[in-house]
Amino acid sequence: MPEVRDTHVTWTDSGLSEATTESGEAVSVTKGNTVELERWQDAKKPALVYWTWSDEEDKRGKDTKKTDRNTWDNEQVARAARLYTCYRVDAKDVPASTLAKLGVSQVPFVQVVSNDRLAVASTVPGSSNAMEGFLRTNLQRHFAEYWRAVLARAQELAKKLDEAKAAMKKKDFDGAVSACGEIMNDDVRTETLDKARDLLAQARAKAAKEAKK
Repeated sequence: MPEVRDTHVTWTDSGLSEATTESGEAVSVTKGNTVELERWQDAKKPALVYWTWSDEEDKRGKDTKKTDRNTWDNEQVARAARLYTCYRVDAKDVPASTLAKLGVSQVPFVQVVSNDRLAVASTVPGSSNAMEGFLRTNLQRHFAEYWRAVLARAQELAKKLDEAKAAMKKKDFDGAVSACGEIMNDDVRTETLDKARDLLAQARAKAAKEAKK
């Protein structure tokens, strides 16, 4: 049975800022690497930086395409990535010396970056299961307060699902649709979303049936 897809990774394509490109300055690997992007967005979420290679004739380009297909094109990985602000940088446009100073040991490559521009974790993309684990583990390890907020929001959404179920029992199908829609549109995506998807379909069907009466 094909995987149900509700989530896809949304990448912001960005180059490095001129300051980083020109100087390649970075603190030591033991303290983390500073990553300055042209299109950096100050956000409540940590950043995920995906280093790619655009030339598909190059092995790095072939490996990037394989990673896009085998790692990122996965519902659970995409749900975990939704908890980050995701950037994609073409390493082909970056001097090798700068990549080295930024700790990019090979391409494709992934870095978790804090809002103060520090790369706190990195990995070479592998299986989808390994990537999901990497993304979730490093949220817990390096962004504890944010992770607690994610867990709290997951509980709120579970309660929202209960509200949707209660609305269905009262034949308040519009209320159920609204509650399920909030769950479906949230960045925190757990098994509650799967239940909301099914309930949403039921609520819409019954709402349409009522409208014909």
